[in-house]
Formats: sequence, C-alpha cells, structure tokens
Amino acid sequence: METCLRNGKPMKKPTGRPHAPVGPRFWEKVDKNGPTQPHMTTPCWLWTGATSKNGYGQLSVEGHQVSAHRTSWELHHGEIPEELLVLHHCDHRPCVRPDHLFLGTNKENSEDMVRKGRSTTGDRNASRRYPERQVRGSRQGSAKLTEAQVIAIREANRQGDSRRSLAQKYGVAIPTIDSIVTRRAWRHV
Repeated sequence: METCLRNGKPMKKPTGRPHAPVGPRFWEKVDKNGPTQPHMTTPCWLWTGATSKNGYGQLSVEGHQVSAHRTSWELHHGEIPEELLVLHHCDHRPCVRPDHLFLGTNKENSEDMVRKGRSTTGDRNASRRYPERQVRGSRQGSAKLTEAQVIAIREANRQGDSRRSLAQKYGVAIPTIDSIVTRRAWRHV
C-alpha cells in the first residue's frame, strides 16, 4: 500500500488505469514565470491546473483531491505534521514555490493574516466601511423592540429600574436587557 500525500496515511490504490507518479504530473502544471509579489524578491511558481473555489491549486492523487501547495511542500520537504497547515509567505494562493511556503498552526495563520493586513477586522470590516448597508434595530425582521424602547430601557436603568422589571415590562429576557444596557446590543442607538 502507498501513502497519501494529503495525510501520509496508507491508502488502497483504486482499481482502473494506473496513476502516473505525482512528481511529473505535478511539474507539468507549474509555471515558474509567475509574478513577483511586492514584498517578495523571487517570482511565484503558479499552479496552472484545476483550482478550488477559493483559488488554491488542486490535483487528484490516488482518487483524492489534494492541494497543490501542500503537494509541493511534501515533494520538497516531506510529510506535513497533522496539526500544521502550509502557509504562503507571498500570499498568492496559486503559488507552489517551495521557498514561498512555510508550516504553521491555525493560530499562526490567523496572526499572519492580521500582520499582513488581510483580515477584515477593525476599520476594514464591511460593517464599518459600509454602515448604510447594515440592517440594524427595528429594521431587522426579528427585532422585538424599537429604537425608542431601547432608549427608554437605558434611561430607566440609569434611573434605578432593575433589569428584571424592565424585562417583564417589555416582554423580553433579562439577558436581552443586559445586552442593551451594556451596549453589546443596539450599539447604533
């Protein structure tokens, strides 16, 4: 039995026509004249074969779809530990150049994304960039309160009304009142 490039575990070879070795099939679909990313000194090697819906190269190995950049890593460096991902220094998803790749955890992948400014947190988040597109407050279909009621709840709480009594008065749960008062909910009001 051979081992799978995806996870290094033994796999049965499917019946039917024999598969070509991965190496030659892999290199047939690599263009070494790709673009050089602004923060890189060497050009990307682009995968020209099939891609996933999110832009990563894909190829079939023994009947299983595997990522081209992971295959490149395994061809050059060996097996990938199960808990690790193959990440891109170049941030170019179709790139399979081995020196543009590195191993990291999910956490390191997220930190890398934030460090390189690719995350949509903070001012880059769509809710901050396009606040007019957000359906908030009573315009939202599941809202049980209006903006005027939310203002009244906050004022009544400041005046000393308990959250329990406010929940009973407005027919909502105590955690809902708590979220309104602490501004975790209805922040726009």
